[in-house]
Amino acid sequence: DVEEKIGNYEPISDKEAYEIAKFISDYKNEIGKTKKVLIHCSAGISRSAGTGLAVKCIVEHNGDKYDFSLYPC
Repeated sequence: DVEEKIGNYEPISDKEAYEIAKFISDYKNEIGKTKKVLIHCSAGISRSAGTGLAVKCIVEHNGDKYDFSLYPC
């Protein structure tokens, strides 16, 4: 959800996004049951919220779909 550099902080790269998605995908059956995920954005610019929604999509829908009606704007 952040597309350009803000101060000293850069948006996550495609490689970083892939690594996060792979990690969550590898443990998706355990997340919420025996494991928890901590997501933190040290820049405080909502990258953690975007990552959290991506984690939810992977865990609940295998990353194939997303129900935007759950999060109205």
